Amino acid sequence: MINSISLRYSYDFFLDFNPPFVMKKLAFLTVFFFLTTVGLVFKFIVVGDVQKHYDGRVAVKVNQDEVNYIREKMRGFLSSFQEVADGIAKENYEEVASAARRSGKFIRDNAPAGLVGKVPLRFKSLGFDTQDRFDVLAQAAKEHRDPKYLLSQLSAIAKNCAACHYSYTFKVVGP
Repeated sequence: MINSISLRYSYDFFLDFNPPFVMKKLAFLTVFFFLTTVGLVFKFIVVGDVQKHYDGRVAVKVNQDEVNYIREKMRGFLSSFQEVADGIAKENYEEVASAARRSGKFIRDNAPAGLVGKVPLRFKSLGFDTQDRFDVLAQAAKEHRDPKYLLSQLSAIAKNCAACHYSYTFKVVGP
């Protein structure tokens, strides 16, 4: 008899289940997790870990390894840029294509962990666009061999570099 009574009370517990209350709670939790996810995506994909720099640029907060990685990539862009300009001047289109390919999309390797979440979306966009433009330049050197067109492509790359350097700087924080 005790077993049937305790079973009856545990069954009554489920009969007292209040679906509207549970649905409200579930709806609240769903909205909460959705907004939290949107906020985190916005913070780590769009905004990054930044602060205003005294000269008006955006200072991206990075550690020493991350800033070394970014500067290494920028030096690679600059080296390719110089070799492309030299190749155009000598009308050596194989040199132009080779130098441009070194800074194209294939260099998208693994960045240090956490770096992608620290840099703003606009910074990432400029970097990817610069790599894409180097690829276009490499293809144009093979196909068109037109120095004026190649210089216009090189100028577009320089505009990306200038836009990035006028907009961003780095603040080294942590180890």
